[in-house]
Amino acid sequence: MAKLEYRLGKDFRQSSTPKQRVLANLYKLPILSRFVKKALKKSYNLGATVSVTKGFHCETAFLSVGEHTGISNLWIHGTGEVNIGCHCSLSEGCKIITGSHDLHDFNKAIVKPTHIEDYVWVSTGSSIMQGVTIGRGAVIGAFSVVKANIPPYAIVSGNPCKVVGFRYTPEEAVEFEKTHVPEERRIPLDKLQKNYEKYFLKRIKEIKNYVSI
Repeated sequence: MAKLEYRLGKDFRQSSTPKQRVLANLYKLPILSRFVKKALKKSYNLGATVSVTKGFHCETAFLSVGEHTGISNLWIHGTGEVNIGCHCSLSEGCKIITGSHDLHDFNKAIVKPTHIEDYVWVSTGSSIMQGVTIGRGAVIGAFSVVKANIPPYAIVSGNPCKVVGFRYTPEEAVEFEKTHVPEERRIPLDKLQKNYEKYFLKRIKEIKNYVSI
């Protein structure tokens, strides 16, 4: 059974449903908190085997987490939709920023959904900005800042993060998906090869330019 220890954000009342607001108020009472955790889990769309440890802070009412995903001390800011897939790991101190405001008008909110696909590993202290999609099986290096979409199985690092490698070769990724991904959702080999060549060859060029300086 999932271990749930929630700490709800200040903006929760503005973004949540009436049911979630009632549960949030009941959660403040120690004698009831153990029972409310289960109900709050059902109020969000959390998989049956999701593990959420102490320090979880969520301001959005639109959170979906797939099964066999582990979340440690995650901070979700803003009211935008957040979808986290199955078999993911979000390490200590990660942040997902789902909202911002217009550069010229601070009263104009900009909210975009954030998607983290299956088998993604987000390392310690990383920040994921609004509106991005992190592709299946990607690895986000520690303290990285994700500001753009990440291709499937890519390894990224830095601020802003860049592709520094791939978790699998295209052929290895195909073999992995044969045993882990339903056939109708598998990524075609040609698409995997295109991503691999695009980012890998670009990285080689950057290294050559650096060495030649």
